[in-house]
Amino acid sequence: MSWQTVKLGELCQFVRGPFGGALKKENFVDDGYAVYEQQHAIYDQFDNIRYFVDEKKFNEMKRFALKDGDLIMSCSGTMGKVAIVPKNIKKGIINQALLKLTPNKDLDLVFLKRFMESGSFQFELNDNTHGAAIKNVASVSILKDLKIPLPPLPEQKRIAAILDKADELKHKREAAIAKLDQLAQSIFVEMFGFNKYDEMTVSEMLDKEILLMHKDGNFGSSYPKSDDFGEQGVAFLTAKSVDENGLIDNEKIELLNEEKAEQFKFGWINKGDVLLAHNASVGKVGFYDGRFEKALIGTSLTAYRPNNIFLNSLFLFSALRSISFQKQLTKNMGQTTRNQVPITAQRFLKIPVPPIELQEQYSKKLAKLSDYRDMQTKSLNKLSGLFSSLQHKAFSGQLVP
Repeated sequence: MSWQTVKLGELCQFVRGPFGGALKKENFVDDGYAVYEQQHAIYDQFDNIRYFVDEKKFNEMKRFALKDGDLIMSCSGTMGKVAIVPKNIKKGIINQALLKLTPNKDLDLVFLKRFMESGSFQFELNDNTHGAAIKNVASVSILKDLKIPLPPLPEQKRIAAILDKADELKHKREAAIAKLDQLAQSIFVEMFGFNKYDEMTVSEMLDKEILLMHKDGNFGSSYPKSDDFGEQGVAFLTAKSVDENGLIDNEKIELLNEEKAEQFKFGWINKGDVLLAHNASVGKVGFYDGRFEKALIGTSLTAYRPNNIFLNSLFLFSALRSISFQKQLTKNMGQTTRNQVPITAQRFLKIPVPPIELQEQYSKKLAKLSDYRDMQTKSLNKLSGLFSSLQHKAFSGQLVP
C-alpha cells in the first residue's frame, strides 16, 4: 500500500526552546510555573519539576508554553526521545533542550509519536546533527523538511493502536525484569543489611588479602588512541560497556590491537572480577564472566578482584550495587565538583564481609534469579525485534488489516 509522504512542517507547528540567555538561573523561583526539561521527554513523565519561573517571566515566554496534545522531543545529548503532553500538567514552558510540536487535524498525535520513535526517523534525525562531544539536533528548518507517511486518519489511528498494544507487551516484560532486580536487592538487604555484619574499607580488605586486586585502567600518557582500535584485538571495556543492570554489552566493547595491549602491565581482568564505573556514569557495576580470552579495562572502570576463600564474586557484585554502597559513592561525589570517585577515594569505602558460607548461599539464590532474568531478557529482546519489524511495516504501508 502506498501513501503520500508529507513534510512535517506542513503538518505541525514547531517551537524550539528558548536560547539559553532568555532563561537564566536568576529567573528561577521556588515555586510557580514549571520549566520542562530533557528528562520529561526522556522518561516520559511530567511530575518531577526542578525549576520554576514567576508569572511575569511565564507571560514573556508564552510562545514556549506547553498544553495537552503537544509533543516534546529531546534535542541535545540524548536526542530524539519523545513524549505526549498529558492533560492537567502543571502550567509551564519548555527549556532550550526541548522541541515542541503541535500537530494539525490531519495528523493523529499517537501516530506522530510512534513515527518519531521509529528507526527510519531516528536515523534521519541522527544524520542531521552537529556537535562533537554533545550531539545537538539540527535547526528547526531542517526538521520541518523531514517527511512522514500520511495515510487517512482512521488508518493512522489503527496503526497507532496496534503499536501501542505491542509496546505494552514490551513494557510488561521490562517491569518483570525490574521486579527480579528488586527481589535480588531485597534478599541482599534481608541477609546482610542493617549492619548485621562488620564492614571493612577497601584498603583494609586489600591489607588482609580479602581483595586481591583493586586497579583502574588509568594508563596516563600511554592511554590508547582511536587509531589503536580495530576489527581484531583485545577486548577493551569502558563504563559504556556496562549496562544499568550490570550486564556486559559486547556491542559496546572496542578491540585494542595486541601490540598496544601488550604494553600494559595492569588493567587486565579475570573471570569473576567486579567492575565499578567510577567516572562520568558513576555507580554502574558489572560482573565480568570471562567471555574473552584476554580483556583490559579503560580509565572509567575499576576492577575489584575478590579472594574466593573470603569473598564471593556474586556477593561482591551485589554489595557494590547495594543502596548503602551507592550512597557512599554519592556522598563522595558531593565533596567535589567532579563527577567521579577516583581509586584513591574508593579505598575508604566500606563493604560488609559476612561469613563466606552465607555469601555462597546468597550467590546460589542470585544465580537462580539470574537464570530466570536471562530468560525474561531473551524474551524482551525477541519482543523488541518484533516491535521494530512491526514499526517498519506500519510506516511502509505493509500493516494490512
